[in-house]
Amino acid sequence: MLSKPVQSRRPFRSFLMAFTLLFGGLMTQHAPASDPTQNRLSGLWYDPALNGQGFQFQVFGEADSAQLFAIWYTHKQGRPVWFYGAAPLSDQTTEIDLLEVMDGQFPPDFDADAIRQLPWGTLTVSHSGPDSAEVSWTSDSDPATRGSLSLTRLTAVAEGAQRACMSGSWFNASQSGHGWLSEVIDNNGQRELTVTWYAHLEGRPTWMVGQGPFDGRVAEVSLVQSSGSDTPPRYNSEEAETRPWGTVRVEFANNDEALISWQPNEGPYTEGILVTERLTGIAGIPCRLDQTENDTAAQLAAFYQPFGGRDAFPDHYTRSIETFLAAQDEVENDQNEAAKARLESLFLQQPLNDDIWFRQSDLYELNVGTPIAYYGLRMLETIVNAELQKRPERLNFTALVASCAQVTRPTLPDYTPETLDLQVHPDILADNARVLYQSTDLFRRWLTAITGGMEVNFSVVETTSCATVNFNRANGVIVSYPDADAMVESLPQEWIDKTDIWWVIAPSGVPGDGSDFDEVFITGGMGLYGANGAPLILSDDGWFVRKPAHLGAGSYSEIERRLYQPQWFQHEFMHHLYRTWPEFGLEARGHQWFDRSTWPEDFVGRIEPDYYSESLNKRLLTASPSLAEGLKRPQFLLVGEADLSRIPGRYERLPVQNGYHTVDVTRSAESTLLWSNAAGVSWQLRLEQGRLYTPADSPYGRQPVPVELSRDGAIAALWFLGERYQRKD
Repeated sequence: MLSKPVQSRRPFRSFLMAFTLLFGGLMTQHAPASDPTQNRLSGLWYDPALNGQGFQFQVFGEADSAQLFAIWYTHKQGRPVWFYGAAPLSDQTTEIDLLEVMDGQFPPDFDADAIRQLPWGTLTVSHSGPDSAEVSWTSDSDPATRGSLSLTRLTAVAEGAQRACMSGSWFNASQSGHGWLSEVIDNNGQRELTVTWYAHLEGRPTWMVGQGPFDGRVAEVSLVQSSGSDTPPRYNSEEAETRPWGTVRVEFANNDEALISWQPNEGPYTEGILVTERLTGIAGIPCRLDQTENDTAAQLAAFYQPFGGRDAFPDHYTRSIETFLAAQDEVENDQNEAAKARLESLFLQQPLNDDIWFRQSDLYELNVGTPIAYYGLRMLETIVNAELQKRPERLNFTALVASCAQVTRPTLPDYTPETLDLQVHPDILADNARVLYQSTDLFRRWLTAITGGMEVNFSVVETTSCATVNFNRANGVIVSYPDADAMVESLPQEWIDKTDIWWVIAPSGVPGDGSDFDEVFITGGMGLYGANGAPLILSDDGWFVRKPAHLGAGSYSEIERRLYQPQWFQHEFMHHLYRTWPEFGLEARGHQWFDRSTWPEDFVGRIEPDYYSESLNKRLLTASPSLAEGLKRPQFLLVGEADLSRIPGRYERLPVQNGYHTVDVTRSAESTLLWSNAAGVSWQLRLEQGRLYTPADSPYGRQPVPVELSRDGAIAALWFLGERYQRKD
């Protein structure tokens, strides 16, 4: 099967546009490579006399141990074929053993175990100039062939940061044997994405190629396919036929993963969607989609300017926000000690809980947090004081954006519903989704701190399935939420299974900013997804681009977004921490921290962010299971008949508060277990296609009962109605 090249550590991706109508008709301008080691060969190459076939080279790895990946897209006895290989890059001439991959099928019918890799021959690559190269080959395959070609560069990887994250090779680890390559190119000043997909059909290799406009993180590319001739030197361009194949949509979700979905024009190909991971990147160019670069000085100048400059603000106001911003920048630059000293200095001037924090916090209808920057400063305090260790597992945090929605919302004067089709606000996904990365930057670092060092893998995924947004009114509040479960279920199951924390963003159901209404709109909150209760943060697009009426007026500045959004994420996520570790009683009733009389006796703070900080330091950071263990999505057993004997035993939902929380599971029949609780109520658990379910006539109807595994493969817990029943024997 197609395995990872030597010294590579990541997956595969895409290519160009039918090798310029299969290597000749669609010439693109390209900038010469700035780094000869990185880009002297990376790109598409062809012989102008042999339109319809050509080569792609990508240099990957470290500069002192770079590898050259080569794939030859050509024909064999009238059908498209590809040969591939990789070898250490030489200064002058690189010799690569090529393989031919056989017996594959087109996804979703692809079976990696059926793949055969056959030695095809040897390719020698010589680089003679920035736009010229020579290749020669010899093969004893049937039919044998040997020869040489003079190649002309067709594309080069474009300059700029995008090339690092959007150029490379990609594949799906469970479908090793096919993949795709991509390059960001400069076509007459316009950024475009090239995509080449090397695949299989009916046991034979095949390939498609194309290029198309590239907008930030997403590209829609029309692919073409070529066939009809034979491998050089028997290749004849006049025999080659090119035809449209269909379209592929490429969405780059994070540094190392991309979703591809495709729509072929006709059979025997089938449409589908696939999660792919990076196999290689371009040598020497790191990819950091999740790194938000802030020009704090420029942002502050823009923040102060509309009000007459910095002097228009009180000293405690500017001191609070500027300390926060400077400390955040220091944390981002791994200068934690400097940030820690800065925070300590501020808290000496403005002691925690002092009234000074509350003065003029709503000045000029700005939203810098209430109290001013206080939540974010306490989050930074947690970050700089954290004791971190490198952990092998990551928290996978997915931001799922609905590009469109059917929105039902109230109208004035009598709140009559109206339904209309809306698009997500363009600022949400603009500039590689900068708003989303910026809004979550501090929150993600805080998650790493409270889990003792777990890396947070943040992904932004756009679902093209339109969401549904509805509202309800009660007690002067209008709640407007999307159908979050339907949004999540529009993604491949593979992506759902790996996500630990969800965040869904849909077009807003609030007319304007809501200021024309006497009632308050609630468009964000914390929910759960799936039988195991994965945390799911709900929001609309408006929350991140304009201030709601009760929090100010106008669009958010970058400074306000950096100051306010971390506290909103923290607030929602603390709900999840409190319900996941209920034994501490930190939210025995909703938002109990707003009533100071309900705080634990050893808590000394005054307001909500103090409660959060003390909850962590005095309870949650020493919890069992740890925050790192409790926030990571559990691994579940695909149950077989033989596994049923492993499941019987006693289980408890902690803390045990009534008889329903203590359960004995026993074997009752060949494919059936019996769930019996201490309250005297019982129902069956039936095995269906690898999963346990309660029957429809049980007290709660038909419900899944996932079986959680411990890291050593033992039965750790059963999940029912989103609650975890821990095994006790």
